[in-house]
Amino acid sequence: MKTKKLFFLAFVLSLFFLQACNRAKPITLLVTVSNDVCRSSQWVYWFSLNGNEFNIEDSCYLAKGQHFFTMKKVIPDMNVEMGCWLTFTKHGPLQTLLMLNKGEDVKLTINKKGITKTAGSPENKEWYDYMHKMQRIWKKIHSLTAVLESTKDSLTRRHISNSIHYLKNNKLIKMRIEGFKNIKTPKIFLILINSSNGLPRKTVDSLVTVMKQRFPHNKRVQEYPRHPKFPPPTLHSKQVQKKLLQIWTKRTGISYKRPVTPILSVAQKQAVSRIKPLKPGDKVDSLSFKGLNGKTIALKDIHTPYVLIDFWASWCNPCRAEVPDLILAQAKYKGRLTVYAVSLDKNKSNWRKAILTDKSNNLTQVIEDSSQFTRKKTQKLFGIQYIPANFLLDHHRKIIAINVPGDSLEKKMEELCKK
Repeated sequence: MKTKKLFFLAFVLSLFFLQACNRAKPITLLVTVSNDVCRSSQWVYWFSLNGNEFNIEDSCYLAKGQHFFTMKKVIPDMNVEMGCWLTFTKHGPLQTLLMLNKGEDVKLTINKKGITKTAGSPENKEWYDYMHKMQRIWKKIHSLTAVLESTKDSLTRRHISNSIHYLKNNKLIKMRIEGFKNIKTPKIFLILINSSNGLPRKTVDSLVTVMKQRFPHNKRVQEYPRHPKFPPPTLHSKQVQKKLLQIWTKRTGISYKRPVTPILSVAQKQAVSRIKPLKPGDKVDSLSFKGLNGKTIALKDIHTPYVLIDFWASWCNPCRAEVPDLILAQAKYKGRLTVYAVSLDKNKSNWRKAILTDKSNNLTQVIEDSSQFTRKKTQKLFGIQYIPANFLLDHHRKIIAINVPGDSLEKKMEELCKK
C-alpha cells in the first residue's frame, strides 16, 4: 500500500512538473530575412505593449549578410490585449505585427515590406493570410487611381471610377465581412472590429453578436465595446517608448517628440473662451493657411462645389491611414471635391516629409500658423479634441457633415452628387 501511495505521489508530481515546464516554455521566433534587409548590420528589437506598458522582450544584432536569427522569451502574462512587433533599426519593416501565444515556435520570412511567410502560429498565419488578400486588392485600387489621375477622357475616367468603386465598396467590404466570419481567435476579432469603419452599423452589431457566441469564455470579447482601464505607464515603459520613438525618428526623419506648448496670456484665454464652436449648417466664412510653396491658400480660392477640411499631423498614424482614401475620393470626384488638408504640425520639415512619403501632394496641403494663440482659436472654432477630424462643406461653404471616415467619403459624395 505504501509503495502504491508513493507511486501515485510521484505520478502527480511528474504531471505538475510537466505542466510547469509547458507554462515556462518560451515563445521562439525563427526569422529568415531577405537580401534587402541584411544588406548592412543593424539591431532588431522585439517590442511589446500591454495596456500602457511598453517593453523590449528580446533583441539581437543582425550582421551584414546574416539571413537568419532567433529570439526567445517567456512571457507569463501574455493576454489578448498584448501587442508584439519586430522593429529593424536600418532596413526592413519598421513595425511588423506579431500574433503570438505562449510556447509557440514561430517561423517568419521577412523582406523590406514585411512578413511574406509564417508558420508555427495559427493565429499569426490567420492574420497574415487575411492581410495579404486585402493588400492585393488595395494594390489594384492604387494602380487604377494612378491611371485615373493621368486620364483626361471622360468616358475612360468613368469606367476607371466604376472599377475603383466596385473594388472598394463591393469586393473589399465583402472580403472584410468574410474575414470576420472566418475568425478563429479573439485577438484578431478585436483588431478587426476596432478598424471596422465603412461597414454598416447593423453589420458590425451582428458580427459582434456572432463573435460573443463564438468566444463565450473570453472576457474581453464579452465586454466589448467597453475598454478596460489600465494603470499609467511606469518609468521603464516610458524609457522603452522613448527608445522606440528614437528608432522611428531615425528611420523616417520625422520627429515624434512633441514640442513644449507655450502658455497663453489671460487676455488670449478669454478671447478663445468667447469663440463658439461651429456646428452642422454653419458657414465657414474665412480660412487661410500657407501651402507647400509658402504662399497663402484661402478657402475662398477653392472653387469646387464641395470641400473637405481635414485636420491631421505627421505624427498621427490614424490620420495618415486615411490619406489613401482621401486621394481616391478627390481623384474620383475631380472638379467636384477638394481636400483642404490642414496640418497641425509644429515642425514644417516633418510635415513636408510626411507628404512626400504618403504621396499626398495632390491634396491641397496647408499648415497651421505656428502661433499657439492662432492654433487654439482654430481648434476651438472647429471643436477639435482629437485628430483626424474633418468637415465637409457644400458650395455655400456650409458644414454638411463632420468626421466622415476616409473609406466612407466616396459613398457620401456619391449621395450628394445624385441630388
